[in-house]
Amino acid sequence: MSIARPLPRSQQRRRATQTGFTLVELLVVVAIIGLLVALLLPAVQSSRESARRSQCANNLRQLGVALLLYHDAQQFFPRGGGDAASTQLSWTASILPYLEETALYRQIDQTVPYTHAANRQVGQTSLADWEWTLAIDLWGPIYGVKTFLPLMEAQGEGHINSTASMAGLLATASLGAYNVAKHGVVALMASLERDLRVAKSAVKASVLCPGPINTNIVRSDRNRPADSLAEHIQTKQGDRFWQMLTEQLSQGMDPDDVGRLVLDAVQTGRFWVLTHPGMAKIVQAQVEAMLGDGSLIRA
Repeated sequence: MSIARPLPRSQQRRRATQTGFTLVELLVVVAIIGLLVALLLPAVQSSRESARRSQCANNLRQLGVALLLYHDAQQFFPRGGGDAASTQLSWTASILPYLEETALYRQIDQTVPYTHAANRQVGQTSLADWEWTLAIDLWGPIYGVKTFLPLMEAQGEGHINSTASMAGLLATASLGAYNVAKHGVVALMASLERDLRVAKSAVKASVLCPGPINTNIVRSDRNRPADSLAEHIQTKQGDRFWQMLTEQLSQGMDPDDVGRLVLDAVQTGRFWVLTHPGMAKIVQAQVEAMLGDGSLIRA
């Protein structure tokens, strides 16, 4: 049996000093990292600038094609512009239908100048409209969770599904308050489902994000208190928008079919319930643009 002899203190100190970095070595490493960053940063900036140039070129190409399509349809190019008192549209507004923006084009009241109050953004919503929309579309699901979650947890099982909208994943023009409310519902249900997972609860949650459904949602004002309804800002532009929305919804999915989708999601434990999965491609395109050049796409 042999016993290992300890090393002399001088050799122990030498080994200890050899296991760490010296200040010079550390500075060299920092300098190399800084050099690599300096070399890569121009490449990253160049890539971003290239993406922006590509996006700009694509936008210009779309404008050019739209102008040609307008000319083919009207046999002349749209006018260049006009004064604030004119009821004639400028070229930018005239080519909207050829840029797949027919819905926006229909909202323009061409009987009055573009500066008229009737052509203001529909999103200029009164505070009463904000309060009414959020009270129904966001506070309704909040109260629902607050009321039914304790009951479900007490019985040891359950599932909470709240109705948001594709507007909860996108933010289209002219629906400001509705977009905010539905984004809130998506966040509410996603937060709830994750909290339930952490707590290992037997209760589950999911969110319904429907597209056009044949319902009476456009007639919701029938349930609105008179004092709140009196503060609603009504414009011709807004009336045309609601008329267009009514026509779209009348051709929408049957509510019974939506109910079957929700039931299947409850039974299979699926969180996202999409009635029109194809519309999710717009969400995907927005995420890609966000990670690319940081732009906001048309939705």
